[in-house]
Amino acid sequence: MKNSTRMILIVICFILVIFLIGVLVWGIVARDFEYGGKRKIVKEEHYDITEIDSIIITTRSADIKFYDTDGNDVRIVQKMGRKANKRDLFQTQNHGGILEIEETSGRGSFCIGFCFMKNSDYEIYLPSSYQKKITVKTASGDVDISLKNELLKQVEITTTSGDIHLKSKLILDRITLKSTSGDIQAVELNSSAIYMGTVSGDIETEALDGNIEIKTTSGDIETHYVKGSVQIKTVSGEVEIDDFVILGESKITTTSGDIDVVLDSASSCKMSADSVSGDIRFPHSESVIGDGTHLLYFKTVSGDIQVTNR
Repeated sequence: MKNSTRMILIVICFILVIFLIGVLVWGIVARDFEYGGKRKIVKEEHYDITEIDSIIITTRSADIKFYDTDGNDVRIVQKMGRKANKRDLFQTQNHGGILEIEETSGRGSFCIGFCFMKNSDYEIYLPSSYQKKITVKTASGDVDISLKNELLKQVEITTTSGDIHLKSKLILDRITLKSTSGDIQAVELNSSAIYMGTVSGDIETEALDGNIEIKTTSGDIETHYVKGSVQIKTVSGEVEIDDFVILGESKITTTSGDIDVVLDSASSCKMSADSVSGDIRFPHSESVIGDGTHLLYFKTVSGDIQVTNR
């Protein structure tokens, strides 16, 4: 009798484990699923653009999306997939031209690969005349920016467990993008100070123009066009630049990963490289391109370094 009971318990536990694994796998594949139904607007506020010099939004688990608007007001829209209590609704304050938007709810998301009870989504609509500062801080939400207006003074985005997507060209004084456990993707950035960093995530861009610093701990770095100077460092990942116009002293290092760089015909640099256990290949075995105007240094502990030119 005891053996029979034990066998039944083992079978039940086995079925439970299989079920939980199936839920986890399905949740990872379809992680946009959310129990709670269609998301609806639960709060909306408008602010006169002439009274705002900086926008700061702080959330816990919300996705944040920036869009254009033809109006003259900054519009903040909060959506939820369930009935909202008063404590769920965002709070704002505008002091000295700084508009602060804060998610105040103490309730978080319950997630097993996907979220059963996800918090709010926020949509921020900006007039084309807004060309100032945006600061976003979120613990576990994605941040998307899709703006026809290219000009902004400064953008700073920090997320702990979320992706950052910049889906439009941006021309800025300064931009800082940080994700602890998420990817960063950008279409085109032009700035005198560009910083992108991830701990466990990839970084991919179409075009970068300016002074560029990129760091990852465990992730690949891929950009199709770079114009300017770069400081790139990854511990465990590969670096790939498809077209590099070097305009200042630059350095690219990896601990465990290959470096593959294509120098544009407009580049002029003097190159040097170190690799502990990997091959180093320069164009035509030459370390000087053009007049050798700028210094370009490569280093990898365990990986190959390949440089070609157009």
